[in-house]
Amino acid sequence: MKKNVVLICLIFGLLSCSSDKTTEQDSRLKVTAYEVKDEIAASSNEVSFISKPFRESDLSFRVSGPLQRFNAYSGDYFRKGEIIGEIDNRDFKIRRDKASAAFLQAKAEYKRIETLYKQENVPLSALEKAEASYLVAKANYESAENELNDTRLLAPFDGYVQQVNVEVHQDVKAFQPIVSFIDINKIKIETFISEAVASAYQSKDQVQVKLDGQKTADRTATILNISKSTSPNNLSYVLTASIDNPDNMLLGGTSGIMYFPKADSSKTSSLKLIPLKAVCNTPSYGSYVWLLDPQTNKVSRHQVEVGDPVSNGMVQISGGLNVNDLVVLTAHSRLDEGDEVILKK
Repeated sequence: MKKNVVLICLIFGLLSCSSDKTTEQDSRLKVTAYEVKDEIAASSNEVSFISKPFRESDLSFRVSGPLQRFNAYSGDYFRKGEIIGEIDNRDFKIRRDKASAAFLQAKAEYKRIETLYKQENVPLSALEKAEASYLVAKANYESAENELNDTRLLAPFDGYVQQVNVEVHQDVKAFQPIVSFIDINKIKIETFISEAVASAYQSKDQVQVKLDGQKTADRTATILNISKSTSPNNLSYVLTASIDNPDNMLLGGTSGIMYFPKADSSKTSSLKLIPLKAVCNTPSYGSYVWLLDPQTNKVSRHQVEVGDPVSNGMVQISGGLNVNDLVVLTAHSRLDEGDEVILKK
């Protein structure tokens, strides 16, 4: 009997150890990796981008009330000053008319007291009181007039309705978004560039862009500004540019590529490209990647020299990596030196 009990305990102990071992293996981080390859440098730096409308604005009323006139749909075009929607303005007209009557009465009384004061028939205090009443009535009238005007929602610039948030006859509140409104007379581009490109270009310079899906030739974009410090990844600068679009044929949200010619475009050279998301950066350590040893499945931090960004989210590495190295793409913040990981295929 005792032998059986001992045997059973031994079996449970082995199963427990096996379970613990499985749990320990499952606790390893699962990561994806990229194998470094030799690439051929193109004759120009190029970066990808996604365009957006030059201006975007959420339009709203400054007063509340039932929406009486509204017939706007996504894609509708309005010129600057045209009415997009209108709130029932009857109560606002009554309020304006009352304020107007009080204003005219206070104005007439002020003029009368002013004449009497000049004739020395009333004291200065009477004139000051009449002037104060006049100024209050004037302010109330102007406020009521503004509220009446604010019952109309006008297009602030030539543009298109992007999104509609309400329906006709709906009660709307002041400053509630009614429509989002976009201007595509120009198309805005924002993209990330290297320090070398940021140093070589400035505002008003022109660069060539290629828009995906466009049958026309490459277009010219004008640089609006370049950030004066690196973006949060500490590796690149933000460039903003615009493309003229007077015929409104280009659409916001179109992707494309921007080209920056090199000083000597006649040569090509071998270089190493890795995904930009594989590169980490800290002030104390600089730019680095996590290298994965395929023999041990362990990771190690490895400093690299980062070159220019290129299209499709890739970046050039000018030093610190060899062909066939494996760089980790995910879970960077959870890795420590020497961690053993599981490589996801």
